[in-house]
Amino acid sequence: MPGIDPNFICHKLSIIPGSKPVAQRKRKVSAEKAAAIEEKVAELLRAGFIREIDYTDWLANTVLVKKPNGKWRMCVDYTDLNKVCPKDQYPLPVIDKLVDSSAGYKLLSFMDAYSGYNKIPMFPADQDKTAFITDKATYCYNVMPFGLKNAGATYQRMMNKVFQGMIGRNMEVYIDDIIAKSRQGIEANPDKCKAILEMRSPANLKEVQQLTGRVAALSRFLSQAARKALPWYQLLRKNKEFLWDEHYEQAFVQLKEYLSSPPVLHSPLPGENLILYMSVAEAAVSSVLVREDSGIEAPVYFVSRALQGPELRYQKLEKLAYCLVTSARRLRQYFQAHRILVRTAQPLRQVLHKPDLAGRMVSWSVELSEFDITYEPRKAMKSQALADFITEFTDIPSDISQNLWSVYVDGSSNKKGAGAGVIIENPEGLCMEYSLKFEFQTSNNQEEYEAVLAGLKMVHEFGAERVSVFSDSQLVVSQIKGQYSAKEPILQKYLEEPSNCK
Repeated sequence: MPGIDPNFICHKLSIIPGSKPVAQRKRKVSAEKAAAIEEKVAELLRAGFIREIDYTDWLANTVLVKKPNGKWRMCVDYTDLNKVCPKDQYPLPVIDKLVDSSAGYKLLSFMDAYSGYNKIPMFPADQDKTAFITDKATYCYNVMPFGLKNAGATYQRMMNKVFQGMIGRNMEVYIDDIIAKSRQGIEANPDKCKAILEMRSPANLKEVQQLTGRVAALSRFLSQAARKALPWYQLLRKNKEFLWDEHYEQAFVQLKEYLSSPPVLHSPLPGENLILYMSVAEAAVSSVLVREDSGIEAPVYFVSRALQGPELRYQKLEKLAYCLVTSARRLRQYFQAHRILVRTAQPLRQVLHKPDLAGRMVSWSVELSEFDITYEPRKAMKSQALADFITEFTDIPSDISQNLWSVYVDGSSNKKGAGAGVIIENPEGLCMEYSLKFEFQTSNNQEEYEAVLAGLKMVHEFGAERVSVFSDSQLVVSQIKGQYSAKEPILQKYLEEPSNCK
């Protein structure tokens, strides 16, 4: 069978120097399997893919795997050989990018290269290292076999060379799978949707696991997938007797209703701005990446993640920031290639860009700094597919009658130093906590004033118009209200600033 010219490409093992060869002991197989092995060996000999070998330091056993049609597939156990071969870092295509680049075409032709790996010759000096044993003899491969580490990288390297100039234009290649495309959106696999739509209500934990696995496979098309599947994940976590009650059944029915007409996703154009909407629930965060065309917003990708452990205790604004970070990690290929417009009604930009951030927020801010992200106020959404993202915080009552911010302050001092704590709460109930340390000597009243001024400056940066300040210092509160007069000159200076914010 003809193959690739070895001068064009061949597969080299590049074994780590000093590695000790391993010759596996021959394993016993049944008569049925032995016959299947000899039949496959004869076929490989006729094709010229293998040859008999007499002496070898490396030796592996054959492994038979049954195909769906009942026939046997012969593989070779190269576990020991693969352990001493360093990983080839040649980049493989990103599946999501291949899907996007195939969107918008009316005809797609799917092809699979027949015996593709066996078209690439083995480097002559490495052929004897591929040796394997059967009941009758030992053989080695003249061509690249399945099961070798880095075989996929070698094959992708060859395909990129062969189809250079065509990949991305009228075809896409992932190792030995090829798509020829001839110029509609990205639709969910109807077979995967059908598998859930026709699925009966789970009767045991194994069937719940099967359901969550099918949901995960469609997560790109599912708005708030983690929130929809959260009841079933919680059921799997509980070490209790299985009980499928009305709560789980209702979530199952709602999922089927959604999948009866799943959204069609769209592929973004190179260089265009993309929009990110986020939604935060008590135990899950979700986002949708959107492209805008002629005033119509069309979804590109849905991202969702169930919160676990300490994440459940994040403040609501922290959860929103975490949602942005999660989206950037999952959709890195989009964040790197496009400007991302984050549409939010929350002061997310001000929080992430504050110089006095600490802990995880500062690490998230640094992580996001590599991307071109801008923030803008939310607008009315015009897509039914984005209905789940109309509100950012699904567990917060939407009836907020007053646009009132609250600032809680408390100062303290001792021989070691002085400081203060500030908690800011926005009208939606989001809380932000800050700690202040003073590098100068202060009295208790001065610390309280410093905390008040710091809190007022922060809410001013957030665009607050109405603010209530809460302090446990009766003197400071009474002086700001004008009920007490400030006799000390230093306190009079403090009083001049907050008096303008009453």
